[in-house]
Amino acid sequence: MEKLRQAVDDDLNVSKPVTMVESGLHTFVFEVLKAEGDAGMRKSKQQYKIVSIKNRIMSFTCQGLKDLVRVFQDLEEQYRIQQNELVMKVLEIASTYYPLLENVSMLVSKLDVLAAFAQVSVNQQYVKPVLNNERRLNLAESRHPLIEVMDPDSCISNNCIMLPGKSTLNIITGPNMGGKSTYIRQVATCILLAHIGCFVPASKAEIPLTDCIIARVGASDH
Repeated sequence: MEKLRQAVDDDLNVSKPVTMVESGLHTFVFEVLKAEGDAGMRKSKQQYKIVSIKNRIMSFTCQGLKDLVRVFQDLEEQYRIQQNELVMKVLEIASTYYPLLENVSMLVSKLDVLAAFAQVSVNQQYVKPVLNNERRLNLAESRHPLIEVMDPDSCISNNCIMLPGKSTLNIITGPNMGGKSTYIRQVATCILLAHIGCFVPASKAEIPLTDCIIARVGASDH
């Protein structure tokens, strides 16, 4: 196409070189100043077809360019077919690794969770809980795990003892903003942490196997 453009440029003998541009309709066309293009085409023995004239710029083509455009389009289609075939081959090969990657993903996820448990347990001095089947709950100096990180000075440790036949119900009272909700939450969180395999923010933790934690704390609490 570039050789043809140079040949057309020499044939028309214009002061400003003939350019080749992409066109949505013709894929490629030549452009030249209209006045010089008209003069050059009148003198030329070659056959040129004017495509459009805009802002004193003439777009035109010739049989040689049309033939090359067809070749270009054929090559482009072959490229597209080959590209799609290669993409399918890559996907086919990659799909064979899916079971392995899925297993690796599960292992990395578990390691991530366990490493996080270990890090927080060491940094915040959590203790290993002892689980029991006797519905016995004994938390010594338990803390709310978030408050002790965000605002250590306001974090107050509390005990919680609930024994079957002795103390199965605790009534928590006190003024607004006195920490009642926080106390209930920290006991529930300690129980939850123990059940998911993490150490507990307390100096001692005996926790019964628990099938659910049901709570509604505060008038607007979600």
